[in-house]
Amino acid sequence: MKIAILAAGTSKYFPLFIDKPKCLYHLNGMIQLERVIEDAKTIVDEKDIIIVAGYKAKYIERFLEKYPDVKLKINEKYAEAAIHSFRKAIEGEDDDFIFMFGDESISRTNLRRIAESKRKIAVLNTDKYWYYSLGIMKMRRDQINIINDEKYLSLEYIKDIFEFVNRKKYDYTFDINSGICIGYTMIDFILRVGNIKKIEDPQKFYIGTDIDFLFYDVNAEYIPDLDTIEDTDEYKNSFMLRVYTKCISEVLKLPRRIYQREKRKWMRLFQ
Repeated sequence: MKIAILAAGTSKYFPLFIDKPKCLYHLNGMIQLERVIEDAKTIVDEKDIIIVAGYKAKYIERFLEKYPDVKLKINEKYAEAAIHSFRKAIEGEDDDFIFMFGDESISRTNLRRIAESKRKIAVLNTDKYWYYSLGIMKMRRDQINIINDEKYLSLEYIKDIFEFVNRKKYDYTFDINSGICIGYTMIDFILRVGNIKKIEDPQKFYIGTDIDFLFYDVNAEYIPDLDTIEDTDEYKNSFMLRVYTKCISEVLKLPRRIYQREKRKWMRLFQ
């Protein structure tokens, strides 16, 4: 079994001109990517861990000098559809895979529960919001090929998944290369393998026993993720970074927000 840690993307919730990928920032006294790697090492050997980097990959490459046996793969298409990171991870491999994310945390107990599953797909979620991935999923090797389906390159297909899950029209609030598209792609893997017809209770409304829905107690088992710059130790410990984030970066982002808002308006007109 291999564990792939996807860490290729940029973050729209971090300030402009950040100097490294967000997974290399500290969260509660530890570099976030280091925390994820150390958790993964409780399940597999270091040589069976794959990091998929893309945005500012040289920083991750330099960080991995302390983990010489971890395999680094570069997703050159990190600015395109998020599925490219999945594809890069499985390239040339023939194993079961656990997919994790460099900026998301999970308890080692829950990671082991995922690793021990024997079903085609195992996913960890709350019992209330099963369709929002916690950022971890296991796929058996005979299922891995569905990742190469070209339809995952289409925003229209991701939009259809969004509308099915949320029961509302897609509102153009995210782009095809945003992290949220990874979540909706993972949802589609589950729908396809489990033949799910409804979403209220997937354990009752899918055919067969191909999916392992492992629920966790959000009140007892949730570990905070690194989502925004405000979560980082660097932000909390640096007055200048707080000033830059609030007073300069937000102003510089304003033209982009206006552009995206107008773009969404035009897309609605022509859909």
